Amino acid sequence: RSKLSVDRAGEVVRALGEGLSLSACARVFKHSRTTIHRLANRSGEHFESLHDILLRGIHAIHVQLDELRTKLKGQAEAAWVWVSLEIVSKLMLAIHVGQRTKDCAQTLVHKTVKTLAAECVPAYASDGLGHYHAALTSHYGTWDDQHEWQVDPRLNYAQVIKRYARRKLKYITRRILCGSLAAF
Repeated sequence: RSKLSVDRAGEVVRALGEGLSLSACARVFKHSRTTIHRLANRSGEHFESLHDILLRGIHAIHVQLDELRTKLKGQAEAAWVWVSLEIVSKLMLAIHVGQRTKDCAQTLVHKTVKTLAAECVPAYASDGLGHYHAALTSHYGTWDDQHEWQVDPRLNYAQVIKRYARRKLKYITRRILCGSLAAF
């Protein structure tokens, strides 16, 4: 659906991946900013669908959940990039862009669980954001006979909370919310 050749589109996407801005790509490749923006969006959608197709059945040991704040040029509000990373291999299991809400935490955990093998329950770690606990316990649990939600006993989840003062790390607090320190 693009008038750009496959080779030219590949050059533009590689340049964007190297950090060249949309405006700079438009100048360098002599295409409109709208064309470059459209190509970036289509490429992102394509890469996301490939990620969803190819990343299945992963046996993760330890998954870190985090969200990064970013300010996009021309946008009034900041966006949050939610990431789940398998610590041992450094494989990015899932990514989601949105606001810092409970729904976005649920979406990230859902995407992460979707990439894992059926019976895989890795150890999870995150910062102190409470939304992760709700998202993890809702994905790893079942209703019992008394109609009460029971969290899967295999779930190990810890928070690592860092406190800074004047850009220097002052102290770290570690909390085990599900499971035990020995299991984690």
